[in-house]
Amino acid sequence: MEKTKLIMQFLDAANRAYNISVDNPRADLTQEEIHQAMTGLVGLNAFVSRNGLLTTPSKANIVTTSTTEIEF
Repeated sequence: MEKTKLIMQFLDAANRAYNISVDNPRADLTQEEIHQAMTGLVGLNAFVSRNGLLTTPSKANIVTTSTTEIEF
């Protein structure tokens, strides 16, 4: 079974990394769409870390994991 996540990394007011992940992102997302979404999230001031508001999109990764069950 494969699972995919979009992991978006932001910097907060103390310049520390903060991640927000989205399960099962659309397979055809473009770099521009991801950047626009991240910029929009920063603009909403909706997410606060221990160090304050998220201030800057830093990077994003699409991570796919595969799990193989081993039965005994």
